[in-house]
Amino acid sequence: MPAILITHIKQLVNVRAQTPVLRGQQLAELPCIEDAYLLIEDDTIAGYGSMSELPSVAPQMESVNASGRFVLPAWCDSHTHLVFAASRESEFIDKIKGLSYAEIAARVFATGCRSSCSPTNTALSHPAEPSPRRRQPAWAVTRRGVDPRTAATA
Repeated sequence: MPAILITHIKQLVNVRAQTPVLRGQQLAELPCIEDAYLLIEDDTIAGYGSMSELPSVAPQMESVNASGRFVLPAWCDSHTHLVFAASRESEFIDKIKGLSYAEIAARVFATGCRSSCSPTNTALSHPAEPSPRRRQPAWAVTRRGVDPRTAATA
């Protein structure tokens, strides 16, 4: 694969000199570089930094101007699904507090998944209440960069 240079990135998100496993409060830190570049060679990040530090590059290199856009090269998509009638934010808070995925799953499954399933079943059994699809039209969700089928970031 040819090298690709992405320039003038509004914010290059989640950049770290080291890549340790993050736990607890470390998950709340999100280091960013404003007005950045990202160099990709052979499907691997070969360099990144501030545009003021951009090294000279070959003129035939493919270049993308990402002016005004965010780039998240190592983002882990922690998403939820619109069909759940209850909030799952407590699970994300538990993760930030340092609980492992196994500990969070044990809490959820200890309730027999009632935290998500019971409110969803209740909402679906009351047709007088608007369905999740009626509450949030697919076009509005998509316009914000979200896949309406799973609410995963697009």
